[in-house]
Amino acid sequence: MFVDLDQDEDQLRRERIDAFWDGGQNFPFGPLPMNPFGCDYERVETHPVNALLGDTNILNDSPDPFDGQLDGAANIYVLNPRSGRWAGLDLFETGVATGDFVSVICVDLVDVYTCVPTLGALPGDTILAYYQAPTNHSDAARISVKVGIGGGGTPPSQASTTAFVNAAGVQVSSYTDADFVFVKVVDPSHAGAATLSKAVAIGGKSYDLFAAAAGCRDCPAPTLPGAGNDVFVTAGLELGLAAGDTITATYVDPTDPTDTSADTIAIVASKLDVLDFYAGPSPATGAVTFGFEGTGIASVMSVAVYDLAGHLVWSAEAANVAKIVWNCEGAANGGYVYVVTATDGTETFSGRGVLFVNR
Repeated sequence: MFVDLDQDEDQLRRERIDAFWDGGQNFPFGPLPMNPFGCDYERVETHPVNALLGDTNILNDSPDPFDGQLDGAANIYVLNPRSGRWAGLDLFETGVATGDFVSVICVDLVDVYTCVPTLGALPGDTILAYYQAPTNHSDAARISVKVGIGGGGTPPSQASTTAFVNAAGVQVSSYTDADFVFVKVVDPSHAGAATLSKAVAIGGKSYDLFAAAAGCRDCPAPTLPGAGNDVFVTAGLELGLAAGDTITATYVDPTDPTDTSADTIAIVASKLDVLDFYAGPSPATGAVTFGFEGTGIASVMSVAVYDLAGHLVWSAEAANVAKIVWNCEGAANGGYVYVVTATDGTETFSGRGVLFVNR
């Protein structure tokens, strides 16, 4: 994709930019396509001015600066410097006068399909893309990307997944502030490995993953009976959790940095103990905070506000909180009754009180 905001001469139609727009004006500063594309690639000639520039294998044709034949040079292209092979890219605007262009062709990195232009890429190569604006020759841009095994991407069948689990390997939706943390990763690309070193990061610190299948005798992590050989789990981590926090575990495949996965989880109090509920300030002129005196975090907290005739004026519910805020600016002056409920999934507390609004 290329973004060129001043390339918007046609305000009524999407523009197309040909890779070979300049008819060879870049000679002698660029490679020449003396080796036109064919089913068999053979490097047979070199550049007449600078042999280091070499010849090239291109995708389509344009007039040559020497003989006028259709085998010229491109101004928008992708290039593999190691192999010297490159291909022109025609661009098409994504919308009218957007200046946002995408290529309308695909270039094969390796020889996968018969008689398809290829960059002859190998793992470790750096692929370059070059753009020069047709209406402003000094306006140019370049990008690069590394080529990894499989083209630098992760096949869907080999992609990893990450989840917070309990000691039995079952995914959980939250931890309490007294729990140990376990992270489970499924990565088919490492099936059969015993350890993935420093592969999971939580809060800036990295942790090892261990094979979860039965028979992993020396692993400090729990064994998960029935787990496949592509399942890995951390040891129980004591992270000093605090109620109200959230933590994120991020896995990066040690041999394929493009394969990452993550999970985020909330921390709740191990025990909720509510002594009393409150609402304030009262009388209120704007924001009103409903909360409770005591310890812990409510896994679910709800508030309902009624006028003195018993009509519901406002209500809200939130998870893993100790406070809920109401903006009463739209409420009429007067007295209101509020009802608050908080639970940690085991204990449930409720209370009510009177609140005055005076704006």
